Amino acid sequence: MRRSLLLAVVIGLLSISNTKAQTVVLKKFINKFDSYKSISYTSVINNEMPWGDENGVVQVYQGKSPSGKLQFEEVTDREKTIFDGENLLVMYLQNKYYQLKNNYKLENDEVGGSKKLFRLSNMATKALNRPEKVKMLPDTIINKTGCYHIHVIVSDTLRHQKRVYNINDLYISKNSFLPVYFVNTRQVLIGQGDVESNDPVILVQRNKYLNYSFNKPEILNTAAVKIPAGYITSEEFNNKPSEKKLPLLTSGTKAPDWKLQDTKGKYLSNKNLKEKVVLIDFYGQGCAPCIMTEPIMARLHEKYKNTSVNIISVCIDKDKASAVTLSKKSKYPVYMKGKDMYNDFHGNAIPTFYLIDKQGIISKTYVGYDDELEQTLIAEIDKIK
Repeated sequence: MRRSLLLAVVIGLLSISNTKAQTVVLKKFINKFDSYKSISYTSVINNEMPWGDENGVVQVYQGKSPSGKLQFEEVTDREKTIFDGENLLVMYLQNKYYQLKNNYKLENDEVGGSKKLFRLSNMATKALNRPEKVKMLPDTIINKTGCYHIHVIVSDTLRHQKRVYNINDLYISKNSFLPVYFVNTRQVLIGQGDVESNDPVILVQRNKYLNYSFNKPEILNTAAVKIPAGYITSEEFNNKPSEKKLPLLTSGTKAPDWKLQDTKGKYLSNKNLKEKVVLIDFYGQGCAPCIMTEPIMARLHEKYKNTSVNIISVCIDKDKASAVTLSKKSKYPVYMKGKDMYNDFHGNAIPTFYLIDKQGIISKTYVGYDDELEQTLIAEIDKIK
């Protein structure tokens, strides 16, 4: 009895000690971050998504306007994002166009490519108010730096009888009390509009933080929304003749000729599929609805294998690596570099599906995802099969 009581006391004391330690670490991080007028750093991102991995290096500046409002500037090899405290400007560096959003509210994490420090500070503040969801895990070494490891369960519940969760792991330097590494792991139901998939997917976001620099006067006012010369609006860019979207090819139209190569080097063309019913699935990386359709495509591939029906999944991304990634994740063949074919079919959104009969005539077209997609495709395929 005494042993049990003693054990309970020890466990209780350890729990109190753990709570106190994590509270001290989080408070020191928040206070340290708040003490700087400006911080610049390099963020190395490695995000694992069902539609493909995202890797990159982001240069970030965060500061405060004279009135005390948060400002930031974030630069990658493709985009430059500036928030001046009120307005958000995103410049697309390769195609030289921009999007400007006035009176923008920073209410989500969709801005830019990295998990910025003010987000981590906000997360730490919320964690202090929910100590039961926070755990101090064993110390570790990241980039040769000794780190505290704080584990935060943001949420963990059931949705439509499927487990969904959102968990943060924050690694804070024992010397500077600033983040060295951050990992966000989520299991979610991907959605499009009011429709959600039935199959949970795992998203992992990783950020390493390097090259900190503090309170540099020369960068305090760099977060200014100024549109550079030679840039056009996103609307002007999308309305350029080379970018203008054409209506999908209609039912009864002869399908264009095409020839593609899969990720294993095997070629296939429409001429190889004479007297076959063909379902073409155009998709690519960074497309949530495409991920929602992947389980459907996998089942259709299995259902119609060794029949007169061929399912052709076409990655419209330019690089081979993207198609290889999608092929590994989807578990069925993917044909790569299909952008020219996609243009020939007047594609203007993904996923897009073309159902083609045995005479090479377009029977039906579908865009996007909905709950009835699988049953609709099967019914139409079986009708013309």
